Amino acid sequence: MAKRDYYEVLGVSRTASGNEIKRAFRKMAQQFHPDRNKEADAESRFKEVAEAYQVLGDDQKRQMYDRYGHDAERMTGSPFVDMGDVGSLFEQFFGMGMGGSGGRTRRARAGNDLKATVSLSFGEAAFGATKDLDIDIMDLCDRCDGSGAEPGHPPEPCSHCHGHGSVRTRQEVPLFGSVVSEQTCPVCGGSGQQITHRCRQCYGDKRTPVSRTVNFSVPAGVSDGQRLRLSGRGEPGFNGGPPGDLYVEFDIRPHPTFTREGTDLLLNVPVTVPQATLGTVISIPMLEGDEEPLEIPPGTQPGTVFRKRAKGIPRLQSHGRGDMLITVEVVIPTRLDERQKELFRELADAIGEEAHGERRGFFSRIQELLS
Repeated sequence: MAKRDYYEVLGVSRTASGNEIKRAFRKMAQQFHPDRNKEADAESRFKEVAEAYQVLGDDQKRQMYDRYGHDAERMTGSPFVDMGDVGSLFEQFFGMGMGGSGGRTRRARAGNDLKATVSLSFGEAAFGATKDLDIDIMDLCDRCDGSGAEPGHPPEPCSHCHGHGSVRTRQEVPLFGSVVSEQTCPVCGGSGQQITHRCRQCYGDKRTPVSRTVNFSVPAGVSDGQRLRLSGRGEPGFNGGPPGDLYVEFDIRPHPTFTREGTDLLLNVPVTVPQATLGTVISIPMLEGDEEPLEIPPGTQPGTVFRKRAKGIPRLQSHGRGDMLITVEVVIPTRLDERQKELFRELADAIGEEAHGERRGFFSRIQELLS
């Protein structure tokens, strides 16, 4: 059955103000509340009204609904309404929960998320690794299995709520009549149990601090500061809820030779003046540990960048690799003997007026050595 338009459900126009929407919800919630209205469809109508208000009573959700209608939830990828929270919505307006709805006992709740930082070498970040992480968590007590009670003395039904986890009260509300509300038991906190003999290890807290070793895989291509989510590796849940997650942040140690720019690997290589001038073939290191040849053409200028394709960092959760970018640094000698100085003077004289532009700057540095 298709959902009705939320404005139609609340009986307001599409230009209604926030206060008008709130008043309409209050009126219809009173009309269809199951504790007051005994008609067969009263509960479903009440939930329909509550659902409409959860959307139209929120400016951001209303804006999305006006644009996309009931497809807004699919467009945003996140739930618009929580029908399990109708009781708290009613309490917000009338100061009590919904009678007959099963009470406001404690809900199952996911465990706490954990965060940790793991140090990686440059190579581990590039090619992936398997790591062990020691973390301290609050885990279920192994003496009482998380019951909080001393072994041999199991929890007993709560004497206040008789094991139901909730208690009912009847209250007269002006203009609304007699309303039965069901609230979390103040004695047992909704568990329905009382502990007469507390566990000697956790003292009734049900949890104790423990150390745990988590083994996980580092995907190839991670970056410094990037976080990895390990689903379900956090602390245990509450009241039967799922465990939390563990978020691992990576701290990548620098490499003595390489630097990184995205998936590209950067390398500076020194060459001598004769090598840059006449050309040569040199060996350059690879990240894997081996070496490959690189041809330096004659007349190579300082700062020239050569590219070796697909020799960089693997792309995270994808195929292929970045490139290696090799920047040439021409090394100017700092000490020359007389014979070497004479040869450079002859070279400078031979080049003469041809030494212009970048070359003039280069040979001017040579001239400084000769002075």
